[in-house]
Order: sequence, then structure tokens, then C-alpha cells
Amino acid sequence: MHSLQLVPSGIPAIGDIPWGSHFCNFYEKAEDLADSLVPFFKAGLEHGEQCLWVTSEPFGVEDAKAALRNAVPQLERHIQQGHIDIIDHRDWYLRSGKTKAEEVLQEWVTAKERALANGRTGLRLTGNTYWLEAQDWKDFADYETAWGQKASAEAGAEAVLLTWSDTPITASVTADPLHLAAAGTHVGDVTFTAGVRTITVPLVLSSALTDPGPGWRLTHPGELF
Repeated sequence: MHSLQLVPSGIPAIGDIPWGSHFCNFYEKAEDLADSLVPFFKAGLEHGEQCLWVTSEPFGVEDAKAALRNAVPQLERHIQQGHIDIIDHRDWYLRSGKTKAEEVLQEWVTAKERALANGRTGLRLTGNTYWLEAQDWKDFADYETAWGQKASAEAGAEAVLLTWSDTPITASVTADPLHLAAAGTHVGDVTFTAGVRTITVPLVLSSALTDPGPGWRLTHPGELF
């Protein structure tokens, strides 16, 4: 029977992990993030891996370097030799002005292939989606009135689910019928399911749907919705 090769995660609560593993880290403060990522990358460097730390608020590039330097005294040598890159999200995700999942995934694949070609044992990386803003969120439903106004139902709150590499994730959307409403009005919910865990996020209207006025009503009787 083929056994999976395990590598040290550096995080005591997780232990050794097989190549291809990925996990989500819940944190409240920058210090919480450092407590996980510093030993994570320390273990990667000690194991001969190529490391890529894509930073974002609340823990930027200089914060990451300072924290990792305390645990890895030879950090500058590793950086100079190209063993680890610690870069801002704007220099990674937004270099092409796009954040599509398939584009980001291809960047990871390319980085892994480059690491192996350079003699590293693998690729260890982390990213942080804290920087995502409203225009990057997914629209879960679209509305269009008979008089041409358009709006979307978008996520009204952030949510995080911990998943493992082979856990299927599904989303179920419930959206209210089209009606006049102000921007930000609650119009439904989206429920994410990962394995046995679920989390529900409210959906809100992206922009107002307003009354077309008496002129349009007179010329379009019975066509309000």
C-alpha cells in the first residue's frame, strides 16, 4: 500500500501533514496569525521547502519579517537565496488586476513547479483574503425591473469555514422575489455546507430598486414586476 509522505506543519495542534494539505486559520488579532504562521514557515525552511508568504492587513510584510526573524536567525540568508518570498497581496493577487480563482490557482501551480525545478522539496504558502472589498464579493442573485433598474443580492457579512483538501463545499441560495427596496435591504440568505458544518450569510441588495414614477406606470399598466 502506498503511504503518504508527511511533512512537519510546524503547528503543534496540526502536527505532520501530507503534501497537498490546506487549511484555514481563524484569528482575531495579528498576534494570533503570527503564532500560527511563524512556526509554519520556520518548519518549511528547515525542511528545505520553497516558502511564499502573501501578506495583508493586519499583518504586513515588515511585520511578518520581524516576527519570523525572531524564530529564524538566518532569515536574511534565506531571503537572499530565494528560499522564501514575503510579499504584499497587491504584488501577488493584483499584479494583473484580476482575482479569478483559476488565475490565482495557476500562479500557485507555476510557483510549485519552479520550486521543484530549483531543487526545493516542495512549496509552502499562505494567503490572506482580509483585503477583499465589496466589489470582489460574489453576487448570489440578480434583479432587474421592467423599467431597467438592476441590482444584485450580495453577501452582507464575512464567513469562514475550515475545510480539508477533499471536503466538498456547496452553497444554497434563498432570495426574495423582486420588490422595491433600498440598498442594503436584507433580501435572502446563502448557506454554505462543508462536510457536516454549515454557516449562513445574509444577502443584501447592492443598490436601490425605486418606483419608476407615474409616467412609466401610465404607459405600462400591469407591468410593475
